This record gives sequence, C-alpha cells and structure tokens, in this order.
Amino acid sequence: MKISVDNTFKVKPLLLPTLSTRLLTLNHVGVVKQTTTGYVYLDITNQYFDELYPLLPDPKHPPTHYNTLNDIGSHISIIYEDEQPILKPIVEKTLEFNIEGLFEVEVLKQRYIVLLVDAPALEHLRAQQGLPPFPVYRGTTIHFHITLARLSS
Repeated sequence: MKISVDNTFKVKPLLLPTLSTRLLTLNHVGVVKQTTTGYVYLDITNQYFDELYPLLPDPKHPPTHYNTLNDIGSHISIIYEDEQPILKPIVEKTLEFNIEGLFEVEVLKQRYIVLLVDAPALEHLRAQQGLPPFPVYRGTTIHFHITLARLSS
C-alpha cells in the first residue's frame, strides 16, 4: 500500500467482507471534470455510494456532496479551488484508479468512512499543474479517496 500517514489525520482500516466483494464489481475509471469555481475532480459512477453506503455500519450520514440534485455525487478530488490557479487547461479524459482499501479516517476534527485510492494518473495531472502529488485542503494533505459516509462526532 502506497499510503503514508502523518500527524495530520488518523487512519483505521475497516474490514467489511460484503462491501469488499461488491467493490470488485464496480468500474475503477472516471472522467476528469472541472467546476466553474476551479475545483477539479474525477467523476466516477454513483454506484460507489448507492451500492456501498447501505453496507456500512450505523450510525452514518451521507457525505455532504449528496445533499442536493446539483451536487457532483461520487468523485475523487484532484485539485481544490484554493490550491493555486490552474496553469494548463483541464481536459476531460478518462483515467483509471485502484482501491487501496476501506478506512475510517479522522481529519480536521471530522470522521469519515472512505475508500483510499491509488491513482498515479491523478498525481501526474497534479504535477502538470505544478502541484505536489496529493491535494491540500485547509493546509492538510489529503490522499486520493472516495468518501462513503460521515460519522457522528
């Protein structure tokens, strides 16, 4: 596993065999997209949320990006709006990723259940923009991931 852990967040592996089995049937590709505010993400099938969320233990809450019809749904964050201006145009293209595992993470005093992702193509896209390999959100390096749920604090 390529994931490094530092003092900015806590990571705890989760073992849910039913979820792991279902995960094998999902597509591990997405399309790079950019919002009008400059946020860049890999748009992936909503099956990641629709089919995996019900398999998680309670208490759990949907991630905030599933609250309205205008939200982007299942995705992997690539570049946050405040990281720096985009240097080169972002081209919509299909990229692959690998799932590293299911984890409970605590970052910025919030707890989530996520699928951590290995995605060299996303690291390469960030490098083309003059950015470090992983996104930085509010001063914290965030590994590529798919958020499945928020947990009660």
